Amino acid sequence: MNIIRGFVTDPKLIFLDEPTLGLDVTTSRAIREYISDWVRLEKGRTLLLTTHYMREAEELCDRVAIIDRGTIMACDSPAGLKRRMNHASTFELDTTPFDASSLSSIRGVKGVSAVDTEGRKHIRLVLEDESAISDVISSVVAKGGRVVALNKVEATLEDVFIELVGRGLG
Repeated sequence: MNIIRGFVTDPKLIFLDEPTLGLDVTTSRAIREYISDWVRLEKGRTLLLTTHYMREAEELCDRVAIIDRGTIMACDSPAGLKRRMNHASTFELDTTPFDASSLSSIRGVKGVSAVDTEGRKHIRLVLEDESAISDVISSVVAKGGRVVALNKVEATLEDVFIELVGRGLG
């Protein structure tokens, strides 16, 4: 009801403090869709949102300020904040089983973790240089494995928050 009451006068500026806190998934989604539509429907409308849900901030906001203990640590677009995390590239590979122990010795590979799951190997790679992925794939094939899936993992606003603040909210 408080959210409805805030929008009933069709304000040009609205402040929302944790609007989806404690709500179920369906209701949270409906509220985010309404807010998004409200902002985009008419020029000149502004939303000031406080939230601990980074995905919500990314979905609804053109600019995000990360604040820790009253200090603004960073303020930028969600994409601009995530670009700060481009120290290394992270990839995830799913392969058929093979001996992955030599992957960490490939030039440009900064870190490797491998887990066997359901007849497959799930590998997470941190690369200093994305071009090293071709050497990784060649090594997988040379060791008798086959790449089933390959995904580049993009940084999230949660990653940015942890890097800037150095800890979680707990």
